[in-house]
Amino acid sequence: MDDVVWILTEDERDEIEALYEKRIALENLARSMDPNNDAIYEKLFAEYQKTLTAFRTWWQEKSTQYQWRGENWRIDFLTKSVIALPPESAQK
Repeated sequence: MDDVVWILTEDERDEIEALYEKRIALENLARSMDPNNDAIYEKLFAEYQKTLTAFRTWWQEKSTQYQWRGENWRIDFLTKSVIALPPESAQK
C-alpha cells in the first residue's frame, strides 16, 4: 500500500507535471542531438539546467512547506497524491 503523505492541489500537480514533462523532453532531445552543434547544444543544456533547478526547488519548497515525512517521494499525477518512497528505493 502506498504511503500517501499529501494530496496536491490541481495547480500544484499541474506545475510539477509540466516541469517533469519538460525535463523528460529535454533529456530525450539531448540524446538525439549532435553534440558537435555547440550553439544549439549549449542552449539546450542551459534550458535543461534551468528546468532541473526549478524541478528540485519545487520539491524542496513543497516538502518543507507541508512537512512531508520521509526524504524521497513520487507523485501519482492522476490522484494528485505525494507518496513517500522507502529509503532503499530512493534514487540518488
